[in-house]
Amino acid sequence: MLHNMGADRQDRSFHGNLRDLRIKDSEITAMDIATHSIDPDDERKEIAKFLSDFSIEVTPKAATRIEDFRSMLRPGASVYITFLAGSSFNDTIALAERLRREGFNPVPHIAARSSPSYAFVEDALRKLKDRADVEQVLLIGGAGPQIGEYSDTMQLLETGLFDRFGIERIGIAGHPEGSPDISDAAIRNALAWKNDFARRSGARLHIVTQFCFEAEPIIAWDRRIRSEGNLLPIHIGVPGLATIKTLAAHARACGVGPSARFIFKQALNVAKLLTVSTPAKLIADLARYRATDPECGISNVHLFPLGGIQKTADWANAVIGEGLDLERSRGFRADIERRERAAAKYPAIPSGPPRFVDRSPKPAQPRRRGARAGPDRGRPRRPSSTAGVTPGGPCRA
Repeated sequence: MLHNMGADRQDRSFHGNLRDLRIKDSEITAMDIATHSIDPDDERKEIAKFLSDFSIEVTPKAATRIEDFRSMLRPGASVYITFLAGSSFNDTIALAERLRREGFNPVPHIAARSSPSYAFVEDALRKLKDRADVEQVLLIGGAGPQIGEYSDTMQLLETGLFDRFGIERIGIAGHPEGSPDISDAAIRNALAWKNDFARRSGARLHIVTQFCFEAEPIIAWDRRIRSEGNLLPIHIGVPGLATIKTLAAHARACGVGPSARFIFKQALNVAKLLTVSTPAKLIADLARYRATDPECGISNVHLFPLGGIQKTADWANAVIGEGLDLERSRGFRADIERRERAAAKYPAIPSGPPRFVDRSPKPAQPRRRGARAGPDRGRPRRPSSTAGVTPGGPCRA
């Protein structure tokens, strides 16, 4: 069963002229929402355009279960490589090489607190450049304790190493709903510093945010940091397709703010725990915001494939092809969702690629003679494709 994140929050959706939105006590209130509606055909195009250049991320471990990224992603797509505290950076380098061979833009995470020394960062960048021709990185503070001389990403930027190795496209972490680890004042000061660094260095910095579940706090944050002088383009973090249970677990681990309340509420309903949620409402609201506000700072979508990269990529690709039906209460429904439901209802009828893998529980089979009985017998197996997205990603500044 597919469910749309935020679909039950109809009273807070945007269906009018978003240039009339105002910020009040960190909330968005809509004025004249009944006027200046987007034509349905134009809205479909805006949604597809908004997703058309999406980036996605994967861990080296999860990548070992993917036979070929070309089967799911468009040529040249940016694939961020999550770095987990305590893991070997050689795995990041190897995956960057593979992604470049398969025709993608590898974007490795460089974690400040997990970098032991200047020499380590220098060697890592040299290998990434020589072996994978890396042109873009994401700088994060990183989870876990500081193990070397760097405590934050500003210190990494000041090394001059990225300019030395010709890496001008640099992502930094953004926090639309704040961070459990960093004060709001520190976040504001860091963003101001990075804007100044971009101006004086010529580096092409952009913000990659923590994922959120609703458009309202994102729009309020974009407008606030713009009023404070932010000029860096925003790649907004969006949770991919996943069960309510998975989304709630990742939201807690990453310290997602108030927008996660809806997911936590859904997680209290045991019957909905295995319901797959899509970010259609969030995508539709943000696409409408970008189309109607010329000062919108959001330029790209960054997908966190929390329920598996294949599932999220198939859905996004279907939306980009404008295979969607607008549904005001939930944003839209992608063609691939109809095929999924048809395949579940009529399993003998092939739905054609791309499609979801049916992971619904199967009835237990009769036990063979001599086979051992156990508590796991008859239970559905956990999906083999996982996101590999952890709190070590952009959810740490």
